[in-house]
Amino acid sequence: MRISTSMIYDNAILNMNKSLADYVGLSEQNASKKRINRPSDDPSGMRNVLTSRTLLSEIAQRQENLDTAKGWLSAVDDAIESSSTLVTRLEELAQQASTGTLSAEQRSMIALEAREIYEELVRLANTEFNGDHVLAGHKTDSPAFETCLWATVDDDTLGQDAVVSVSGSSAMSIKVQFTSAGTVGTDALTYRYSMDGGNTWIDATLAAGDTELDLGGVQVGLAAGSVVSANTGVDDDTSGTILFVRPAAQYLGDDNDTSPVSLSGTSQVSATAQGYFSGDVLVRFDSDANISGTLDYSYSTDGGHSWVTAQTATGGVLAVPGGYVELTAAPSGDVYSGDILSVRPHEADIKLPISDTSSVTVNAVGKDIFGGLYNGEAAGDPDSNLLEIAGELIGYMEFNQRDAIGDSLEKLKSAHEQLTSAAGEIGGRINRVELAQTSLTLEKDRAETFLSAVEDVNEIQLSVDLARSEYIYQSVLSTSSKILKLSLLDYM
Repeated sequence: MRISTSMIYDNAILNMNKSLADYVGLSEQNASKKRINRPSDDPSGMRNVLTSRTLLSEIAQRQENLDTAKGWLSAVDDAIESSSTLVTRLEELAQQASTGTLSAEQRSMIALEAREIYEELVRLANTEFNGDHVLAGHKTDSPAFETCLWATVDDDTLGQDAVVSVSGSSAMSIKVQFTSAGTVGTDALTYRYSMDGGNTWIDATLAAGDTELDLGGVQVGLAAGSVVSANTGVDDDTSGTILFVRPAAQYLGDDNDTSPVSLSGTSQVSATAQGYFSGDVLVRFDSDANISGTLDYSYSTDGGHSWVTAQTATGGVLAVPGGYVELTAAPSGDVYSGDILSVRPHEADIKLPISDTSSVTVNAVGKDIFGGLYNGEAAGDPDSNLLEIAGELIGYMEFNQRDAIGDSLEKLKSAHEQLTSAAGEIGGRINRVELAQTSLTLEKDRAETFLSAVEDVNEIQLSVDLARSEYIYQSVLSTSSKILKLSLLDYM
């Protein structure tokens, strides 16, 4: 075979380039410490690298969610734990104040500490994490509770719903006694009130037709039609209709109680919704009818873009996804075709995903734990409504009501149990988050190990390969230079 000069040159250049490319490639791996620096290095390996990096990015996001969830839940847990300690102290004070040997002045002194505890309970109920109020449902941008005044009715025949509003401020509780009997909003009524524990009294009159008591800077609105009874004597402070105006706290957050329904149209009905609704539901009447008969309707769960038609209902109860809507006559019960009911769920829970298939609620509804007032009345069970019980207790202490203090002590125990139950629920959520964090750490370690095995270089092997490649390249240069110097003319 004849070897031409051009073939010699071509082969020399080819071998030099090939050995140089190998040397440069290994040098790049040495600089980056990565075996795969571009898809062409290992197409199959690059696919595994991209998949692993996507997984690690998802893990990082879940880890951020878990850290946030742990922070929120820990803030709620700390607030409940601190509140439990305060309630224990409040029970001790109530126990002291219910002792028969104490004087009115001593009970009044105990009430001073009870007021401080009350303020601290409200502060804890307004706990924040990173500027968000964790006990206000979705309304995290404002405090869950606001301190105010409310009135407790002490009357065997008059219910608590007789009080419709209390406004103003007072550093001490106020006791109100009616000195004449009659009907609020109809009769002229006389009453007296004390702002110093019953030491002095101020006489006042509620004019006929009026429903608001004036207590010198505090106004108490009563429901028209409430029948009050009279105190039997000037020196008797236990008979007749009595009101205790005392500290209270209004819950300002949202809830998970019921779903509000609004009507668009002129149908003569009112509506309520019951159930668990994951989103808004629209209900459309498809014919004129009355709720006493059969109703034709449709519903939509996507804002009216599509409708599930040919639905019928009797008795004014309309089945929809997640629950039902119940209609009542207001006033006639007639419904008109085309009118629409909008069901908008209350959803106070803030949920963060902690895995591909599950999430955890990181906040709480303050009124379900601390109680207080909500929409003008006591929230939840009055026998375990912590803030209402504590507020009443202060009023009873300041007016030397020993028997009522004893009753409040028993209710405090029930409220304390509610706190303990809430702490257990929050603790369970924290445990879920911690378990998810442990699982996520293991998943991250596996993903990083796999990614390293696919992408990273073996530094020991790389150093050997790099030295060998350098030696080969130098050998190729040396051999090529010698071959290229040879010429037939040198032997002629």
